[in-house]
Amino acid sequence: MVGMWPVLASTGIDFAVVDMEHSAFSYRDVGTLLAGARSTELIALVRVPELNRNVIGRVLDLGADGVIVPHISNAEEAANLVSYARYHPLGRRNVAFGCPLDGYGNAVDGLEEFSQTANSNIVCIPMIESLEGVSAVREICGISGVDGIWLGFADLSQSAGKLGDYEQDTFIEGERRVLQACKEFDVPLGVVATSVHEATRQIERGYRMIALGTETSILQQEVANRVAQITAELTDT
Repeated sequence: MVGMWPVLASTGIDFAVVDMEHSAFSYRDVGTLLAGARSTELIALVRVPELNRNVIGRVLDLGADGVIVPHISNAEEAANLVSYARYHPLGRRNVAFGCPLDGYGNAVDGLEEFSQTANSNIVCIPMIESLEGVSAVREICGISGVDGIWLGFADLSQSAGKLGDYEQDTFIEGERRVLQACKEFDVPLGVVATSVHEATRQIERGYRMIALGTETSILQQEVANRVAQITAELTDT
């Protein structure tokens, strides 16, 4: 997995996400993965399992460029996310030195520069995954330090009434409100797209961060496509 970062960097993508919410990744695993990311120019984000000060601070200490935090439902939670990820005066993140964050150096003699650099570079992205989050999306977008919004479309469809139904009126209206708020506040909106066609469509609709799927889904689709093409060519001969 560590060796995948240079491979991913060669494809032209801008970022990759290490998902702790829906995986068995430990902190040790995340630290190892982020060590591989530092050899590239890719932005390495970690999707943490919950809004938790210690969890957020720890993955940032391990070298993450930012965090994606699930199930943010109101402005207070968004403000807490920003506070947990940034140092004084923008937040109350615990201070650590001699870790990947500062290149295993010692920033004690340059605390002001260290904190300013970290605060400027860290990316904070709350996930909106419920109707409660949709109702508060304008307030969430207005929180200083929120660098983007990620739409959890599957969970939002569940909150709207029926899991997986992206045509239900409540889901459509919720997505519209999120798109509108992000455009109004100039906050980048992200989503997962499972195909090239869907990625293009979502960009045209206003999404500015597109995840192309998981490493397993992309590998599975590419291998399946090649097998199908080979089978078709052999059948035609």
